[in-house]
Amino acid sequence: LLLVVKTKYLKYMIANSEHGNQTALAAFLNMDEGQLSKYVNGRLVPGVAAINRLCGALECQPGDLLTYEPD
Repeated sequence: LLLVVKTKYLKYMIANSEHGNQTALAAFLNMDEGQLSKYVNGRLVPGVAAINRLCGALECQPGDLLTYEPD
């Protein structure tokens, strides 16, 4: 099982959210900006708790942020 962050869509969602940028979203989520940056750039797949927080803040579903890519 390999889950991958849909980086382009996540960047789009952040830019078009009420937060407008990664810095504001990280502050709203009380999340380290470096951690959020790793998610946004696909260097790290968020865990369940982070997915819940991101989906709540961006008003989206987990499938909007992640995709499955077979090995």
